[in-house]
Amino acid sequence: MSGRTAPPDDLAPPSPTAAGSSPVRRAQPEVAAPFWLEFAALAVAVTLAVGGVVGLLLAVVGWFSTGLTLLLALPPTLLALVGLWRSLPRGSTTRAAHVAGAAAAVLAVGYLLFVAVTPSQNVVVARDPGSYAATARQLSAFGALEIDARGTAFAGIEGLRFSSAAVYDEPVDPQGPNAETATGVLDPQFNHLTAVALAVGFDVGGAPLLFRVPALIAGVGLLLVYAVAVRATRRPAVALLAPALLAGGLPLLYVARNTYSEPFALALLWAAILVLVIMARRPRVSLGLLGGLLMGALVSTRVDALAYLCLALPLAAVSVAAADPGGRRALLRAWGAAVAATVTVGLVGWWDLVERTGGYVTDLAGQIGLLRFALVASAVVSGAGLALWSGRPAVRAAAVRLRRPVARTAAVVVGATLLFGWLIRPLVQTTTSAIAYPAVIDLQAADGLPAEPYRNYAEHSLVWMSWYVGATALAAAIAAAVVVLWRVGHRTVAPALLAVLVLGLGAGAIYWYDPQITPDQLWASRRFVPAILPAVAVWATAGLALLLDALPARWSRGRGVVPRLTVGALVVALLAPVLVTSAPVRWHRVQAAHLDPVLQTCAALAPGDAVVVTDAYAEITLLQTLRSWCEVPVAGLGSWQRVQDLPALTDRVAANGYRLVLVSLLRDDLTSLTDDPTQVQSSIEVYDRWSAEPTLDHLPARYERIDEQLPFLAPFALHWWRVPFPR
Repeated sequence: MSGRTAPPDDLAPPSPTAAGSSPVRRAQPEVAAPFWLEFAALAVAVTLAVGGVVGLLLAVVGWFSTGLTLLLALPPTLLALVGLWRSLPRGSTTRAAHVAGAAAAVLAVGYLLFVAVTPSQNVVVARDPGSYAATARQLSAFGALEIDARGTAFAGIEGLRFSSAAVYDEPVDPQGPNAETATGVLDPQFNHLTAVALAVGFDVGGAPLLFRVPALIAGVGLLLVYAVAVRATRRPAVALLAPALLAGGLPLLYVARNTYSEPFALALLWAAILVLVIMARRPRVSLGLLGGLLMGALVSTRVDALAYLCLALPLAAVSVAAADPGGRRALLRAWGAAVAATVTVGLVGWWDLVERTGGYVTDLAGQIGLLRFALVASAVVSGAGLALWSGRPAVRAAAVRLRRPVARTAAVVVGATLLFGWLIRPLVQTTTSAIAYPAVIDLQAADGLPAEPYRNYAEHSLVWMSWYVGATALAAAIAAAVVVLWRVGHRTVAPALLAVLVLGLGAGAIYWYDPQITPDQLWASRRFVPAILPAVAVWATAGLALLLDALPARWSRGRGVVPRLTVGALVVALLAPVLVTSAPVRWHRVQAAHLDPVLQTCAALAPGDAVVVTDAYAEITLLQTLRSWCEVPVAGLGSWQRVQDLPALTDRVAANGYRLVLVSLLRDDLTSLTDDPTQVQSSIEVYDRWSAEPTLDHLPARYERIDEQLPFLAPFALHWWRVPFPR
């Protein structure tokens, strides 16, 4: 059925399903969030996908501008929105569903406001968000991902440094004897769709909007998770628990207040899930194209998005196998459109990854190769399995015969594995990485732990889940996963719930085993934001729905004082732990007000100035910051000596028609070079007072103290000296 119907009461249990050989429930009436909510959330995701991919294509070829991006993206965006409007089902929706949808919208808007009122300002490129913000400003200023940082200001001056954290300097001859000689032609790290979206935000609303775009996208992501949860549980009011759990946890707060790619991946992924779940019941080529657009944009956002494609292909095969013979051809056409759109749009992201991320793609060559192999294997196995299912009656008969024992075995294995990973693995395993984490040693000393630089603490990954969704919610999620897998053998699983189960288990198999990230919290928690934490939140919500299904009708519908109090107590038991653990650092943000010193420095620079950064830490973390925000030539001192070589460096820069300005995080670096210290100017000083403490073996429970931070970053200030010429 394509129309939307709902049970008489929102908490009413679903009706029995028809029998058959499909692993999912298809005869059940469809229950969904209101049309207005699904359309609004998907419209934002589709606009992000189209605009992001168009802007990314322009950025790769060096023609980016917000005006041109909006102009070129407008026609396909309107076409996609018209297709979305016409393709989304408009069935009857109960008043209770509209009320629940309105509550979800209030939750999303409230979360957006809470996060956006105090965003981080990642201008020191110490970690990923600083890179995304600096790349966004670079795109806004120069219109290209690849730039010539040497330019005319530093032409012919060897020994200077142009690369820095998250920025790669192209070698003169990658394969020859000059491979180590820098050209000054720079490529920023990471996939760049996020930076494109941030650049548009800056051009539209300046720095305030740039730093708040992730919060906006995270709010939309909550709505999309809610919409999927409604289709998974068939209970619009109960489904509110899923976005509430996600919003209450620290990981989403951590990335939504920072310029990370994870909020964008979250929104695009769950929009794609929603569209493709709808398409499974309402086969339309237009829905397939929209789903493929969203998946292709997801590939352009994060390199690990290929893993989600690997999981989507088996689900596509299952949905085709589950279709009635009369509707199978239409579903094949829809999935074909989805695959074609994914490949077409994803090629833009792949081009960006290969051509404009410098050494990043080389550094990750092994992981990318493994993901590509897994994608090919997934396609081959899914296609072969579907062909056998369709063409061999004996295979179908065997599948029907084995469905229940296989499903029950899978349920037991998954439940036991998850419980082992949560409760036993941390006690019996000590995991390490092939590389050392220098930052881990300091945290181990602070926490009173043995010095083990190779420890990655991956054995605690499911313990982290209990921190960030709550122990009761994690227990409910595991129980729900077991029940859902068991019910696959009886064909009593909604397609949306099966999709979320496969997504969570598939992504969890990768990142619960080894998150492959420096293990300090909250940093490591971001690995789980796009797929795993939302999936666990939906599982926990499904666990509550399954419990209500098992209760007598009066209790499951919440009729009467005692049933309502009982249901309320269950919700509190699931939601309260995550809120309690997040409360102590709920105002967490990084580099608060740190943009002010940078802008003061930029304002002091004049046309014709060329900046050279003198201290080692600033050479790593601030070259791209000053280059992009101040829009002036910037280099690091490199192999030049600060004192002995200053006259020669000043002369060389002057010969190129520029005036040398030295910048440092350390005022003494500059005052020691001049007889008149008053010539050295300084920005205001700011403190990073709201950053949650980095931890390894426990939840962050307080903000990091000033005396625990690097001394030249507490306070953070920039100092500059315009070198007199002639000296």
